[in-house]
Amino acid sequence: MITPGAVLLLLAAVLAGSAFVVPTRLRLHVARAHAAAVLVAFALMLISFIVGDLSLHYVWDHTRTDYPIAYRVAGLWGGEEGTLLLWNAAASLFLVLTLRRDGLVHRRAGMFLVAISGALSLVNLLAGAFDATDATTLTLAPNGRGLADVLLTPMMV
Repeated sequence: MITPGAVLLLLAAVLAGSAFVVPTRLRLHVARAHAAAVLVAFALMLISFIVGDLSLHYVWDHTRTDYPIAYRVAGLWGGEEGTLLLWNAAASLFLVLTLRRDGLVHRRAGMFLVAISGALSLVNLLAGAFDATDATTLTLAPNGRGLADVLLTPMMV
């Protein structure tokens, strides 16, 4: 099943690539659309962790529904895919802030950030950050697998 987050990451990757081929006057808009897609995907993942939506395999694999809210949120960066998504969201946020300024340096930095964020979007998509959880997996641990024991520490949150 294709999830909304996966669609958003695919859209972000396509927009990042197209930012380099569209006319110069449209690059700013395409870069902003890319950043918006990444930030909405990040928000969807964060909401999934907060509410304990185990329909996403990554959420099922890195949280439990009986965890306190702080540890459920910490599950977001408790694995490789979530960490990459967090870095991608940070790069996209920095992209938005960079594009608010005018000048050659800011435009070049913006295009560099689009390239980095686009690559991270593809890696996130290929790593399966938004893959759906199948019914068999859910029966193995109906409340989620949870974080690794070593990550259940106050330093994680």
